[in-house]
Amino acid sequence: MRRAKHVTEAVLRCVILLIIQSTESIRVIGGSSTVVQGEDVDLSCRLLETDEEVEQITWQKSTLEEPENHNFLLIFPNGVTDFIASNGLAGRVQFIGNSKENLGSIRITAARLLDEGTFTCIFSVFPSGAYNTEITLTVLVPPVVSVTVGVPPVVGENEVFFATCLAAGAKPQAEVRWNTDAFGSLLRTVTNSTQHANGTTTVVSHLLGVPTRAANQQQVQCVVNQSAMTTERTLTYTIDIHCKYRPSAFTGCGPSSPSNQSLC
Repeated sequence: MRRAKHVTEAVLRCVILLIIQSTESIRVIGGSSTVVQGEDVDLSCRLLETDEEVEQITWQKSTLEEPENHNFLLIFPNGVTDFIASNGLAGRVQFIGNSKENLGSIRITAARLLDEGTFTCIFSVFPSGAYNTEITLTVLVPPVVSVTVGVPPVVGENEVFFATCLAAGAKPQAEVRWNTDAFGSLLRTVTNSTQHANGTTTVVSHLLGVPTRAANQQQVQCVVNQSAMTTERTLTYTIDIHCKYRPSAFTGCGPSSPSNQSLC
């Protein structure tokens, strides 16, 4: 009797050990994703190392729009989906996986900056329980680029602003530089950046120089580069320097009349 009892206990220990080892090998794999604002992105997750029955796949998210983690999508074994709380994802999320193949992937269309955050894919498996993986979604925002001029410069001897290059609302921060080969070291730049509450940054780069006649109609280029852009953006600007004018008098057939005399 004692021997039989010991054998039974040994068998039970082996069975329990095998179960533990089996459940320890079960896992869900995924991976971080990066998307440019306005484009589509796939969030992939797959359950591995089990033949157990998948009862449900649950998606959770914690994003810039709503930091508190919460369920937003349920996927059932027959492929039917149920949105619990879409929070900005309504009409923009679709199940692209296959429950029978333990694939729980989803696609988010027209990604917004507010979609950035952590997504959790959870497989509920019978009888061993729930397994999950976290997927970090990063949203890149390309800058809005422009070259502007304030007051048109007038010929003189003091340094003035020629032009301003703006790379607005970018994430991450854009790199802004000027190509001024025709001027050599006669021009300089002053660049500042401002970070906004939503995580984007605006870069402002001023081009300064002395407004001489030789500088008039010369071309410079503002070059902007950033990871959300497929290629760098180049904006060409022609420097427009105005001449000074002063009133003068002339004697014609009649009385003196005012005129303008160029100081260029």
